[in-house]
Amino acid sequence: MLKKIIGTTGARFFSAFLTFVILWITTNYLGKEGVGTISLIILDIAIILLLNDFIGGSALVYYTPRRNVSKLLTISYIWAFIVIIIFFGIFRLLSLSPIIYNTIIPSGFEYHILAIGLLNTLSFINLNILVGKENIKMYNTIFVIQIIALFLSLVFFIFIINKVEVISYVYSLYISQSISFLLGVLCLKKHFTFKNHDHIFALIKEILNYGSMTQFANIIHLTNKRLSFYVIRSFIGMGSLGIYSAGVQLSEGLRLIGQSISIVQFARISNTTDMDYAKTLTLRLLKFTTLITAFCMIILLLIPTDVFEYIFGENFGFIRPVMFSLSIGVVAIAASMIFSHYFSGTGKPKYNAISSGVGLVFTLIFAFILIPEYGIIGAGITATLAYSASAVYQLIIFVRITKLKLPEFLITKKDIKFFIDEVKKVRAKKKDA
Repeated sequence: MLKKIIGTTGARFFSAFLTFVILWITTNYLGKEGVGTISLIILDIAIILLLNDFIGGSALVYYTPRRNVSKLLTISYIWAFIVIIIFFGIFRLLSLSPIIYNTIIPSGFEYHILAIGLLNTLSFINLNILVGKENIKMYNTIFVIQIIALFLSLVFFIFIINKVEVISYVYSLYISQSISFLLGVLCLKKHFTFKNHDHIFALIKEILNYGSMTQFANIIHLTNKRLSFYVIRSFIGMGSLGIYSAGVQLSEGLRLIGQSISIVQFARISNTTDMDYAKTLTLRLLKFTTLITAFCMIILLLIPTDVFEYIFGENFGFIRPVMFSLSIGVVAIAASMIFSHYFSGTGKPKYNAISSGVGLVFTLIFAFILIPEYGIIGAGITATLAYSASAVYQLIIFVRITKLKLPEFLITKKDIKFFIDEVKKVRAKKKDA
């Protein structure tokens, strides 16, 4: 297991490094307005992905070991195209109100958002199937290649052909998502068949019964996380959104720790029926995830403001205060990811929906109070309050389900021994190889 976590973490760290370089390119060459525009494009694509994930999301991870993969792919691909048609209609309706439309969708990028959204959804369907098959190595490989393709494409457009525009980032997304999708198809090509697709509607109903609650949770969670983007855009402008978005990318970049660990955790729990194992695994991964994330967050906050101004430009010196306002929330996110994958992996996704709802209440209360008054620092404080509230709720439910006592959340000798044993297993496999 540790080998998969290390591989996933390594892939995520490498991707985080390239993401950092991409952020440097966009802040220095596209400016805060450009970064703000890109952040809205990415957010709109993420919203498209959320609707797709009712069928093509985490439900695929859960059902891949349990159902016919060919059927799962067929259902998910058809749904992905339906989702894009739905969003085309939504965008047309929003265009009837120019104020709302321009706040949500950057001018001139509507069709790019839909096209990239389709590529993104198809790519994630393939990746979720790979996770469900516990093929974490290939998942990591595609993940890394995708970010490399994004980086190289952006370098080509901006530095080689001197196209210093937001559209260069958009073209890079097209290239990277296309490569990711095609690699996924190659990995799963033996499953692309139209044979034996009886009882497919029963399977759709089954997936929706599982996936609906999970996706309602994810929709609420994204609203909780990113509603502030639209509030910032509306009240204090695209430039401020660009600075806040850069701070969010840097601080929330530490999510890669929790993401790396929780992906392996989810795959393991989805492939077992041993609830004691799921509980113990989750508890141990929770301890190490929050501890490592908190440590890395402290290191990040020790970086002086001058360094941020030197790297990203004078307009981005305010990144550090933004990260301070987000810091506790980032650690809470790390814990929340572990809890979320425990609930999803054990067939209890409703608790993720409720926890996201708890966070959303905090966002709705404080976003419209703190952001107009305190700007992007108010946005960071709002996010921290919301993330923390969600994590606390999940902790309470996790304790109630598992009957754990609070002292058991402290790191023990057994936890350290577990980690050491996993390291030994990795070393032994390397020697055998």
